[in-house]
Amino acid sequence: MEQYLIKLHGDRLGLVVLQREPHTYSLRQINLFLSRDLTRVYEKLNFLDPAVNGRRPDNRWGGSPDIGGSPRISGTKLAPLEIAKACREAIRKPNPIQYVLQLVGVSIVSSAVLAAGWGLMKLLNMKSLIPAKIPDALINPTFAFSITTTILTLILLILFGRKRYWTFGFRIPAGHDWWILLPAVILGGLAGAAWVSPDSISGSLISAQVLVALMLYPISAELLFRSLVHGILAQNAPIQYVAGRWFLSWPVLASSLVYSTASAFSFVPFFSPLQELLPKLSEVILPIVAFGFGLSLGMIRERSQSIIPPILFHILTVAIIISLYEVLRQLLNIPFLN
Repeated sequence: MEQYLIKLHGDRLGLVVLQREPHTYSLRQINLFLSRDLTRVYEKLNFLDPAVNGRRPDNRWGGSPDIGGSPRISGTKLAPLEIAKACREAIRKPNPIQYVLQLVGVSIVSSAVLAAGWGLMKLLNMKSLIPAKIPDALINPTFAFSITTTILTLILLILFGRKRYWTFGFRIPAGHDWWILLPAVILGGLAGAAWVSPDSISGSLISAQVLVALMLYPISAELLFRSLVHGILAQNAPIQYVAGRWFLSWPVLASSLVYSTASAFSFVPFFSPLQELLPKLSEVILPIVAFGFGLSLGMIRERSQSIIPPILFHILTVAIIISLYEVLRQLLNIPFLN
């Protein structure tokens, strides 16, 4: 087949994909002077293929830089046209302008989501516009912020990821090495980078309300930045995978930058011990800490191939912050909030 195609296409032939069986393919790089070899093609196909879930490390697209094939155990779930498109996108040289446009695009999308939550929160603060019959629990401003951002993010995830939801982290976690980043997440959260609802540390709330407040902010933040923003950027950039080499990917770097920028603005109503104790110094430190916090959670998202670990680690960090706050408030009588 290779000889026939070379005779038919001549020097234009760069890559051959042979369908051996309905779900089994072989890849062969003919032109050794392509901008990239098959290593990048394997990464792209493994990212897109729903058959590659990370729980079986040997069930992946792979091989040598010039010849390889589809997952050996399950085969691929990609259609021939999807494989051809993935190969073309993987071989194509990255365009820096495209990366910049992607960053601008996800920044606009995330800002619009946060602005909608901020707008509703400000509206609910205007008590004169709210009917007296509505329960306070339904019009709590910070609850409204997190619920609004979560719902809007889920709507956008349905629009962007309905055909490839697994590329946005909606799958069972795989691997174990990402656990080593948990201390970095906790330290970053304690430094002020975690999104903690002010209501979760309010002594006037009952336990059920504190539990809801504990979970809503981490869920809304992780769905927005580590699922939506990261997932959009990862469609055209290599990322880490289960038990693979460690490196800082463009989706992790960009999503962390967007997260740190959003955390630095006052329209995100989250409680930060750093802002309460050192309000002036926090303006400089908080974006840096939030950036490192986002990097850790982003790498966890990639190496686990799931959004579940970042959400759980963020919630755990918030729970630790709330517990420490209660200890300081009761034992040392340090009122962070008046």
